[in-house]
Amino acid sequence: MHLEEFAYGQSLIHRLDPRGKILLFLIFSIFCVICSSYKGLLLYNIFSVSILFLAKLPLKALIKRLVFINLFNLFLWISLVLGDLIDSFYRAHILIIKPETIKLGLMITLKSNALFLCALGLVSTTSLSSLAHALIHFKIPSKLVLIFFLSYRYFSLLHHEYDKLKMALKTKAFRPKTDFKTYRTYAYLLGMLILKSLTKAEDLYRGMLARGYRGNYPLLNHFHFHPMDYLFLFISLAYLFLIFLV
Repeated sequence: MHLEEFAYGQSLIHRLDPRGKILLFLIFSIFCVICSSYKGLLLYNIFSVSILFLAKLPLKALIKRLVFINLFNLFLWISLVLGDLIDSFYRAHILIIKPETIKLGLMITLKSNALFLCALGLVSTTSLSSLAHALIHFKIPSKLVLIFFLSYRYFSLLHHEYDKLKMALKTKAFRPKTDFKTYRTYAYLLGMLILKSLTKAEDLYRGMLARGYRGNYPLLNHFHFHPMDYLFLFISLAYLFLIFLV
């Protein structure tokens, strides 16, 4: 589980101040969610794609993530269409799909893709430590930021331990099947993961105490807005406001 796959790079988006990127993403999210026109949503999607283009993210990885999120949209479409067909058949013994249902499905699909692509372009191009630092600047309670930061680090560590245990099973020629032996093996795997999680949590806590942890998220470096940050924010916000007014 590596959430920082796109966090490091030399593109324009990577070099922007994380505070500006978070602020822009929040404003974009509000405008995109309240938008009720296809034209506006298409323009918001164009904005998200432009951010990705500037971020120079690998196309193959982006396609994988798009397939994943649109798989959920596919299930949404199936549930909406089936709901209409069942309701119309129950009421009048005919199969009808309402135009409102199609519009709702299109709206949700366009909005989810625009928000997801924008999050990839603005949020995923920032390291977790920089995101936590930026949240402190936005006056988010330090304890909440620390929980967010440590949760990611801890879940990543657990995922790494899970991969090692799974690899150990493969080296022993384990092949999962629908039998009692497989269920028992996965139960042992879960138990070992719980034990390792407790051990890692204690080691992590001792390491934090050894480094002078006092319950607050430490800030060693501070961000600075540069002319490019102001220019990028101005152009982006102007574009978003124009879409909102159109």
